[in-house]
Amino acid sequence: MLNYTFLKYFLIFLFFHNTNIFCKEIETKRKEATLQIDSLDKPIELSGKWLFTRNDKKNNSKNETDLKSWKIAALPASWGKIYGDKKLYTVAWHKRLLSFNESLIGQKVTLYAVTFWPEFELYLDGNLILSQGVLKSKKEYITTGGMVTSFKITKKVHTLTVRFKTFLMKGFHAKPFQLRAYQENDLFINFWDFILTDSLVLGGSAAFMAGLLFLFVYLKTKENFYRVPSFMGIVCGLSLIGWAGLFNRFIGTNASASLFYATLLPSAIYSALFVRHYIKIKWYWFTPSVVCGVCSVIFLFFINPESHHALFLTLRKIGFAMAIPNEIILITLMVKNRRPFGTDFTPLLLGQISLGIFSGYSVFSALGIINGYNVVQFGFMSLIFVVLYLSAKNFAKTYLDNQKNLKEVTELKDNLEIKVEERTVELAEEKNSVSNLLHNMSQAVFSVDLYGVIQNKAISEYSNILFNQSIAGKTVYETLYANIDPKSEDYGNLKSALETSIGGNDLQWDLNESYFIHKTTINVKGEERIISVLPNPIWGLDEDIKEIMFSCEDITEKVALEEKVAKTQAESNKRSRALHELAPHDGKGIAAHSKELKMFLSNSDLLLNESNEIIEKSNAQKLDQKKFDTVFRHLHTLKGNARGFGATLLSEQIHKSESDLEEIKNKFDSFNEEKRLLVCKELSQIRELLDYFIKVAEEVFSISIDGTAGEVVYYEVHKDNLASMERALNKVMSESPSNDLSDLFLNFTNLLKTPLKDFLSGFKKIVDETAEESGKNVSFQVEGDDIYIGQDEQNLLNDSLIHLVRNSVDHGIEGSEIRVKENKNEVGNIVISVKKNKNGYGINIKDDGAGIDSELVTKKAIENGIVSNDEAQNMTEADKLKLIFKAGLSTKDQVSELSGRGVGMDVVSTNIKKLGGEIDIKTEKGVGTHFSISIKL
Repeated sequence: MLNYTFLKYFLIFLFFHNTNIFCKEIETKRKEATLQIDSLDKPIELSGKWLFTRNDKKNNSKNETDLKSWKIAALPASWGKIYGDKKLYTVAWHKRLLSFNESLIGQKVTLYAVTFWPEFELYLDGNLILSQGVLKSKKEYITTGGMVTSFKITKKVHTLTVRFKTFLMKGFHAKPFQLRAYQENDLFINFWDFILTDSLVLGGSAAFMAGLLFLFVYLKTKENFYRVPSFMGIVCGLSLIGWAGLFNRFIGTNASASLFYATLLPSAIYSALFVRHYIKIKWYWFTPSVVCGVCSVIFLFFINPESHHALFLTLRKIGFAMAIPNEIILITLMVKNRRPFGTDFTPLLLGQISLGIFSGYSVFSALGIINGYNVVQFGFMSLIFVVLYLSAKNFAKTYLDNQKNLKEVTELKDNLEIKVEERTVELAEEKNSVSNLLHNMSQAVFSVDLYGVIQNKAISEYSNILFNQSIAGKTVYETLYANIDPKSEDYGNLKSALETSIGGNDLQWDLNESYFIHKTTINVKGEERIISVLPNPIWGLDEDIKEIMFSCEDITEKVALEEKVAKTQAESNKRSRALHELAPHDGKGIAAHSKELKMFLSNSDLLLNESNEIIEKSNAQKLDQKKFDTVFRHLHTLKGNARGFGATLLSEQIHKSESDLEEIKNKFDSFNEEKRLLVCKELSQIRELLDYFIKVAEEVFSISIDGTAGEVVYYEVHKDNLASMERALNKVMSESPSNDLSDLFLNFTNLLKTPLKDFLSGFKKIVDETAEESGKNVSFQVEGDDIYIGQDEQNLLNDSLIHLVRNSVDHGIEGSEIRVKENKNEVGNIVISVKKNKNGYGINIKDDGAGIDSELVTKKAIENGIVSNDEAQNMTEADKLKLIFKAGLSTKDQVSELSGRGVGMDVVSTNIKKLGGEIDIKTEKGVGTHFSISIKL
């Protein structure tokens, strides 16, 4: 019994204790939600802390409502932020306590607040004083304007309770949201009612009517400029009218909301398309406006706020989120490309900026970031009316231009009879002039019909003379184009072009004009004449082609003269280039140059004769690979000599022939008579050019390679030779003469020989040219003993040394960048030194280049079938290096005019052997290469 009594009192204690806690919490909430009002001199802002619940109960309007589950929320704000559970709901209650100063009791106040399509009930101390929407009457329509009600202050504390039902999950949307001292005619409320309702209806209606006007203009004129303003006026006008709530009474709240957003968001893409009338906008700049357009289509056809609540709110946010970047993009593009807009730039830019500013301000207000006014309609109206203004301006300009043109046409019509009379006289004069012109011109002029028949209207007198017959009534196919084969493609194209052009328009003429034959031949008195033909269309009044007029001119003599001039010019150019290439350069004396020129031409003639003899005296069956390789090697040597001498015209011709012959060389197994004749043709072309060089040399320098009488021969005698000869003569002719004439004879035999160092110095030009072509920087030096050589030695050494020094530059010396990286001087060095020895003399050619990679040489030799793998494994380093003298071996992958054919070095080896000499190689990778030539006398 004791335990039961204790438990009973304990439970009673807990009940009263907890009740006290709950009462304390409720009182705290009431206190926070109480607004103290001491004066009505100024409007009292009702935004701030309100009691809030989403539990929809009818007795929520009562003052004695249980407030335990109610929240304290700062309004206006989105309801989704209050609970934080992301739950969607459309009904909520707001409650606030208004604590009035006792001095205000008995006064009347007005409550004014802006909402956005809600159904609502407003209670004062539990009594309904204002309602909107289906809660009161289905005949009432929901508006986006202000709610207005008034009540009398009867006690110190009044409780305001509002029940909202809205898919937007927000009640009081934006300012104004306030209590005001009651006035029978409150200008502030009237102003905002005008802004929120009447201005939208008026502006939307004006935009809608203007859009209809421009739609009719577009349909009538098909002018694309009016397409955007017409649809923008109609659609955005409907949006503004819908904003004012006009459609709610007809189609209901949900459908009206869908229609509103479906017509509001396309304004983004309309404004972008309107800007595109002035400047080209790349497709990706349309992305934000396209997103807005997609959202509008979804709002219109696929969703409504009640059935797809979450999707509706999401797409609404996306649409508004994309509208602002769209304005930023358009404003940026306009500022960067303002010139095409002309005088339209400033109003259109201000319209875009206005929409961006008002939209951004209203979005921040709707999101509760700021407590501002919902004035986005001003932004939309400003842009819409700017677009309509610019369209009206364009229309007015077009209208005024048309009026001006109409005035001019009227004036022309008034004076038409006088002008027709004047023109008739002028036409008569022109007809006489045309007739005189036709009969005096030295061209055949006539017109033809659809079937090619020559009309008898206007034929120049010269036409019958040109064709040596009367051509009226005949066809162009039997006169002008009589020599064209009727079965040919050209004839078919001509006939088709003529038949499809007549009766066609300018497009058909443009398509067919190229098929007319503009140059043909005719036979007159047994002689073929070349005729130039110029066809032109004759247009009718309906802008169709009625006939084709042909202007024909005999250009036989003109063509012959042009061919003669072209041939003469080509011959002159060829001779000018040959003279330039054969002339002495670098201040060289005429004697030395004549000697070198004769040597070059003689060697070239000899090499070419040997090549011709091999090819012409052997048929395809008897010509073996070895003989063909000899011809190929001769051509390569001839090309190198030509380049060394500076005869680039000849070297280019030989290089082209080399490229053609190399294909035959690589596939020699299929060599036949056709290919042999091709080689003969290539050699014949080279021979023709070489003979031309020889002819120019004979005419200009009096040089004959076959010793023809009358040749002027210049000999160059070295001063040391003259000094030695003088000493020998003095020795024989002195007071006590010597009978030993051997010294005199030796000096005489050396008199006309060439100092070897002087001969070698001539290769500097080859080094410089090769370095320039390969993009390298190379110095060249000759040093050593005084040695004299004859003409035959010069010829053989010349061919060999040309290949050696060119290879040193092209293969050996590295580019400047590579040399610097390898810590070398960026300028490569080639040094030729000569030295006497017991049996004759030696020539050493050194470079400080990359050296020869013997392994690479061996690999290429194996690839080209010169040696086998087994042979290569048993070869010494020296043997591997000497593989470079084998025909067909080249370490270069690409063929150029300098190297890559695998021919040059075998020429070196062959010529050195002819001199009775030997050649040796020493090389070190990264250091350089040393060629040693030993010549026995």
